[in-house]
Amino acid sequence: MTGVTITVPHAAGCGGSFGHPCDYASIDFADRLEDSLKRIGVRDVQTAQATTPRTELDMNRKRARKAKYRRDIISWIRSNKNRTWVVDVHSFPGDSFRTGSDFVILDTRDGNYDTHTPYVRGLTEYARERGLSVSDIPGADSWQKETNDIMDTSRGEGAYSFLIEVKEDLKEKTLDSMAKAISEYIYSMK
Repeated sequence: MTGVTITVPHAAGCGGSFGHPCDYASIDFADRLEDSLKRIGVRDVQTAQATTPRTELDMNRKRARKAKYRRDIISWIRSNKNRTWVVDVHSFPGDSFRTGSDFVILDTRDGNYDTHTPYVRGLTEYARERGLSVSDIPGADSWQKETNDIMDTSRGEGAYSFLIEVKEDLKEKTLDSMAKAISEYIYSMK
């Protein structure tokens, strides 16, 4: 049986007006993904939404590893005896990634598509085959030289993990279609 944790590290602080204080569409997409996973038959699903705004502490960076939110994620992975997936959900305004895609899957590899984690490449292809607009790119902030630490630490614990960015102005049908594609793909890997 497969276990899935959906993390939403930038769920808090959406009331601010400066920049992009939270990932506005991430909570909605995480809920859709959880519902889709349960409908398809994945029983062991949990969603972990951060309550600390990223303006105080970015829960997806190394400096947040000692925070309760991050410790809880690792504890769940360690206690799960099944194949474990961690889906780290984020959202972006407009075309922030300059890919033209509705969804962007981030991997921690070197940016060469041929060396991406096989299941990241597989998910990207699976979603594209279903008519979804998806890109996959290296998962690091080149200007900060920081990686997506939830994904990195989850993989270090043996979990299959990827980060998905969702465009913030998508229609419900598109969001549901991507949630379904991710769910089907994860379920097929059991």
